[in-house]
Formats: sequence, C-alpha cells, structure tokens
Amino acid sequence: MAKVFGRVEGIRGSFIISIAYLEDISDSGYPCSVWKDKDKLTEDQKQYIKNFSERFTELFEVLE
Repeated sequence: MAKVFGRVEGIRGSFIISIAYLEDISDSGYPCSVWKDKDKLTEDQKQYIKNFSERFTELFEVLE
C-alpha cells in the first residue's frame, strides 16, 4: 500500500518534492486481490486504511 505527499516549490515551480510511504499489504491479513474494488471493502479493511493514513501522518512533519 502506498501514499504519496507532493509539493511544487520554487519561483517558477521548478522543484518537486515528493515523499512516498509504503507498507507491505500482506501484513493486513488480506490477499492483494481483495483490495482492488474499493466498493467491496469490509469494515476491517476500511479501518486498516484509516490506520495506515494515521501512521503516514505520524511519521513526518512538513515545516515551512
């Protein structure tokens, strides 16, 4: 599973800053095939995604 944070900076937008956060989906206990259709996710899978997003947010801070 992946989540990416991106930002364009510079006078002419000449810098692209990108941070990718990856986790092995097999740790979820579900095979990759059951993640393909977002309309068929179980409540447990939705909670896993929510927790994944929280872990992503907790791992870094963007300072301006």
